[in-house]
Amino acid sequence: MAKLSHQEWGEDDEFGDPQVELIHYFSLNAKEKEKIAPNLATSLVQRFQEEDPINFTEALNDAGESNKIFSSAALQKSNEKLRQSLTNDQKFETIVNAKRWPLSGDYLPKSTLEYFKHQLKKLNEDQTAKQSAQSVHPKLPVAVYFFKKMPDYQMVRILENTPNKGVVRFNVMYNKFWKLVLATTYIHLKVSQEKEMTKLEYQQSRGRLFEWIQNMILKESDNTGIPLIGLIKNDRNKAPWEDQNGKEHKSFRIDEAILIEYLSNEVNPESLKKASTLLYTHWNQLDELDDRTSGNRFQNKKLKTKSN
Repeated sequence: MAKLSHQEWGEDDEFGDPQVELIHYFSLNAKEKEKIAPNLATSLVQRFQEEDPINFTEALNDAGESNKIFSSAALQKSNEKLRQSLTNDQKFETIVNAKRWPLSGDYLPKSTLEYFKHQLKKLNEDQTAKQSAQSVHPKLPVAVYFFKKMPDYQMVRILENTPNKGVVRFNVMYNKFWKLVLATTYIHLKVSQEKEMTKLEYQQSRGRLFEWIQNMILKESDNTGIPLIGLIKNDRNKAPWEDQNGKEHKSFRIDEAILIEYLSNEVNPESLKKASTLLYTHWNQLDELDDRTSGNRFQNKKLKTKSN
């Protein structure tokens, strides 16, 4: 927006593009306003985001205990060692360039991805953009769609972090997702070898890691948050982040913001490494906390595989 250099209009003062668009909008009749309002709102939000860029990895709300990262000194040391060990690791480039699952190594079986793929496809088919209006999040490339046929539900979708901000297509999101799963599973394998986990420990913790990432996107087992893609029951006239009465829907957590950033941008080795290490570090700390509060899952099992 243009800022006047003094109280009176001067020769060098002029309207900025957003002001011109708003003047045009307010000069229209009600029917014409209704027709261009969604596109104008999207354009204004986009301009705001370009002039006031957001650091995705900053905490977006004060979600209390769920937003804290718990860690011990030993775990911090382990995570720092992990980050250093990945500095020149070429595996992330291999994963980015992979055309299909799987790569060599002990990774999550492909069959475990089929359910997620099915859900993504189903949600993609459920959405009919022509019958909905869009409300874009003020800080993140994610939007909610209001359906005429489903007045009690809204569809949340991640947007491409580009000037046009179209919805991330089903096949693109799925490809980004399984590459992220490969990367985090690869990191988990390295950590499990360092900790000398038993095969059972590794397999069970690997399953928890996958379920955690999947649930952050679909929110099927957590009805207190906003899915990154999926249906949510909410006030028909408000996006979840606009509903002040729904305290649990105010915003996204830091781990969810990391996922939104990753899924909305082009994937390269550095972005994949950044997302997978941040998510794994966060999950590992939360998983360790769960062990401490609910009792070690493997307290009656040997923590190391002994050789004969």
